[in-house]
Amino acid sequence: EDDGMGRIDEVNALMKSVFDKIDKNNSGTISKRELKAAWKKAGRNFWEAKSTFSETDTDNDGVLSWDEFFNGFISDELDSETLEEAASSLDEMSEEEYKEWFEGAKKHAAVFD
Repeated sequence: EDDGMGRIDEVNALMKSVFDKIDKNNSGTISKRELKAAWKKAGRNFWEAKSTFSETDTDNDGVLSWDEFFNGFISDELDSETLEEAASSLDEMSEEEYKEWFEGAKKHAAVFD
């Protein structure tokens, strides 16, 4: 069963590296400007960034914390509300499904390099 936690840790590490790349000023949060710049670099548009930001900034403080960023990701990608649900979703994937999913996630993450 800790296989699932191993997977969630791997996903967590990948997303943390993306978060750190978007957080250009190393403030520990992502501003609207940083998200817009990252999305532009990724070839996504301003309005997508704007709606993603407002959906993800759950405490409405104008910046995305690590928790908000990661929760937004697992909610979008794994249709999960909690870390436990996300770990369980990852755990239910076969080795092949997970490898394919994670490779896709890594490709998406690479656009922020």
